[in-house]
Amino acid sequence: MSTAYTCVTPAATPLVCTGVAVAATGDTINGNDINNGAQLVVTCGSTPANVSFTDTGHTPAGTAAATPTAYTVSANTSKTFGSKFLAGYIDSNNTVTVAYSATTNVTAMVLA
Repeated sequence: MSTAYTCVTPAATPLVCTGVAVAATGDTINGNDINNGAQLVVTCGSTPANVSFTDTGHTPAGTAAATPTAYTVSANTSKTFGSKFLAGYIDSNNTVTVAYSATTNVTAMVLA
């Protein structure tokens, strides 16, 4: 089952943010959170992963549905995908769908 991320917004005191394991079936991010500045942080442990965003051809990014660009997150690193980037992948359901080439030791979180 995919993870529908809930955006974590800092308050007056700092928050401890812990990523959740990514789903083999992919994950989704709410478009409203993205339009309000949310960013996706993907962290890989000892196994690198490719992260791709579904683009069904009717989004502003416009790439063909069968050829999403994959972005590599190297082992033992994190990569952040900002709201301006993610906004290009908001679909007609007001979500962004994220897929991962590996799920072992891969976590993600959405922050604003």
